[in-house]
Amino acid sequence: MLEAFIFFMEQLSEFVINHWILVTAFCVSCSLLLSSFLNQASGLSASEVVMAVNREKAVIVDVREEKEFMSGHIAKAINVPRKDFSLFSERLKKHKNKPLIVCCSSGSISIRAVRELKKIGFEQSFILKGGVVAWKSANYPLVKPSE
Repeated sequence: MLEAFIFFMEQLSEFVINHWILVTAFCVSCSLLLSSFLNQASGLSASEVVMAVNREKAVIVDVREEKEFMSGHIAKAINVPRKDFSLFSERLKKHKNKPLIVCCSSGSISIRAVRELKKIGFEQSFILKGGVVAWKSANYPLVKPSE
């Protein structure tokens, strides 16, 4: 058994020496994947968002640009465009003790917004997984300001 382990280690070290570029690329890829996984914001599906709004009085924060927001948004959502991230504290301070659910078009901008919110003390901040696209795919309605 010990001889098999020693043989394996010799083969492994030979492989690493002969293919050091491949091994380095593999290690870098793994570390980037792990850090991405660890840094990802907590996400809720569209149905979980509905439950959070109904049960916990969660507040939806839409970080899309105003024009996108006006074309259709989740009912009662607060619009804080991504360019105004610095205004989060001011515009949302009355909701500090409620869960905040951040949405954008597809979910990618929301992650950055949730990180910013958590930095300024909004610990109960989540993203809508898949953003407004996922909301529409789940057949939930969007409203327009005139409605």
